[in-house]
Amino acid sequence: KEVARNTKLADSAQKNLAKSTDRTGDSAKRLLSIAGRIAAAFGGIKIASGLIHLSDTMAQTQARLGMVIKEVDSGLGDVKDLQDMIYQSANRTRGSYLETASAVSKLGLMAGDAFGSSEEIVAFMEQINKQFKIAGTDTMGIQAAMLQLTQAMGAGVLRGEEYNSILEQ
Repeated sequence: KEVARNTKLADSAQKNLAKSTDRTGDSAKRLLSIAGRIAAAFGGIKIASGLIHLSDTMAQTQARLGMVIKEVDSGLGDVKDLQDMIYQSANRTRGSYLETASAVSKLGLMAGDAFGSSEEIVAFMEQINKQFKIAGTDTMGIQAAMLQLTQAMGAGVLRGEEYNSILEQ
């Protein structure tokens, strides 16, 4: 009798354990589902944030290019013509459009007097971008060299330290 009773208790305990395991499995599935939805929402937020940042950057670049056209070159047309020239130049040099447009706008605003037109600025940047590609310069090096170059062009003087910094990059 005692063996039968212990067998029934063990059977009951095993059934309770099975039910508990099923509930735990269901809870884990729900938790995993919630975590997946949270991750998807977070990913969506990151993508939206990136798109907003890109949109802001494009708007700022377009505004600066508009200022370059007014200061350097009133006969070019509109910003779209300048953007097309920059895009073609970036494609030819396998460079980034945004970085090229940013450099063109900085050169146009800081050293516009050194160039006769927007076309000259774009051609100059195309040659600089080609040199960066040939030298294998990384993004950080390009940014550092461009900072030195735009400052020198804006000041109208390329000092030895600036020259050395550009050559290092």
